Amino acid sequence: MDDRIPVQPEPLRPSSLVMAVGAEHVRLMYHFLDRGDLDACASLLDEQVRFDSPGKAAVHGRTAVDRVRRELLGDGLPHHIERLVVRGARVVAVGRLAPAGRPEPVHFVDVLTLSPHAMVRGCTRYYRAPPR
Repeated sequence: MDDRIPVQPEPLRPSSLVMAVGAEHVRLMYHFLDRGDLDACASLLDEQVRFDSPGKAAVHGRTAVDRVRRELLGDGLPHHIERLVVRGARVVAVGRLAPAGRPEPVHFVDVLTLSPHAMVRGCTRYYRAPPR
């Protein structure tokens, strides 16, 4: 009997070029969302993209994510990205939304996953909530 512990293969790490292109895709995604160009935004999404947002059911697939984004954005919510952190196949975007007519911005963090081709494969959004 072999007593050695099996070694798990290390996950594939994207190249620095894929990470740089992926970060640029994320920046463009917010730019297109802010311009209301959801078709251009959808072009940066992997076909099997998954979008999770608080209080909503997870959405799978480019068409479904596009539909939900159109519903959520309405007249548009400008994204002000304060920090973008890239690590491996993940991009973390820290920013705020500035909805018209609201005195305070809405702070958010998006954790995005990139495909091996630098397309956005997943996005999980978190909002800052005041303490109770």
